Amino acid sequence: MGSVHLDPGRLDPGRLVPERLVLENVPQVAFYGGGKRCPEDICWPSALRAALEYLGDPQVGCNACRTHAADGDMHLGCSYALHLVTSGLAFQQLWRPGDWEYADDVPRMTPEPLGPYRHALEAMGYSFEVLANPATTNPLALQSALAPAGDEAAFRSRIAESLRAGRPVVALGVVGPPESGLVAGYDEGGDVLIGWSFFQGFPEMNDGVAFEPNGQYRVQNWFPKTAAIITLGERGERPPLKDTLRAAYRRAVALVRTEDLYGYLGGLAAFEAWAEAMEDDANWPEDAAVRRARYDRHQTTVGNVAEGRWYAAVAIAAHAMACDEIAAPEQLLAAASCYARMHRLMWDVWGCAGGIGGDDAKVAEGTTPEARRRIAALLREARDADAAAAEHLERVAG
Repeated sequence: MGSVHLDPGRLDPGRLVPERLVLENVPQVAFYGGGKRCPEDICWPSALRAALEYLGDPQVGCNACRTHAADGDMHLGCSYALHLVTSGLAFQQLWRPGDWEYADDVPRMTPEPLGPYRHALEAMGYSFEVLANPATTNPLALQSALAPAGDEAAFRSRIAESLRAGRPVVALGVVGPPESGLVAGYDEGGDVLIGWSFFQGFPEMNDGVAFEPNGQYRVQNWFPKTAAIITLGERGERPPLKDTLRAAYRRAVALVRTEDLYGYLGGLAAFEAWAEAMEDDANWPEDAAVRRARYDRHQTTVGNVAEGRWYAAVAIAAHAMACDEIAAPEQLLAAASCYARMHRLMWDVWGCAGGIGGDDAKVAEGTTPEARRRIAALLREARDADAAAAEHLERVAG
């Protein structure tokens, strides 16, 4: 755990005291940029992993081969993989025919809008509070009774309270879309937030963003850009991991078989709609800007499926290695194999455009009729693998 850095403040009405409060050495969250660390491109589980790592949680880390602990409970060494599975985001899939807009914000991904946050935190034994900003466009979170609304004063108060306790705050937004990042501090009596965002390096999203010497963002007028905050309480007793995973598998099976999520197709139906959208020539006019925008939406979905299912394979295979009395190792390994195959199929999809990436040449190659039909066939293979994985998990979860 890092340290708290305080600068002496003055008692001014409407301002936090001290004027500046920063938690030092909060781990950065960012989209994968290469190097030795595995990709962590799905924001909520990555932000949770970083926050718990800062808090010194002994069960947070990256060692996919460690499946037992001295206390007798099973551990999964890759905590990011675990958070993906318990949140349900490892199994995400949405598509709405005719709609090419970004729609993968977390509250849409499961039947319970705040389920991905609640389930992941409860699995780790942490109490938490969600406070939503009614002035932002994140309606699914606001509709939940689990997310009471707060004004800017309430946000400032909760953030300061958490930071004084030495705990980073998860913020949805501040920079970019309402996705999870970390607030590590504030300055100028709370007028400026300091922290890490996955989107702070994107020029189209960081207008007006300044930076600390260590690279953290500094954002003024942050409240209108922040859809919600999640503050963590003390860690309590952590439920047995075998029970946590069994419940996560039940939710995964239901999610894969859920066709309607807030007006979007979900699960297996979403895969089929995605395949149909790719192979329908009417969706791919000559207009280069339209083709690029639609290919970008497709690319984002490919990446989400590839990463989510790969880490599901990691976590589920580790569970099989633990051989606890509830698990059926052969069924878990079969499910993990299905998810690993889905990961490979997404790389094959990228291969239809000459590889991963979205430069002009890849967009042109990936949107030819021949490439799109091959992509559609691969997506249907992935759909079938998803269905098979759910059957194996169902045999484990009951």
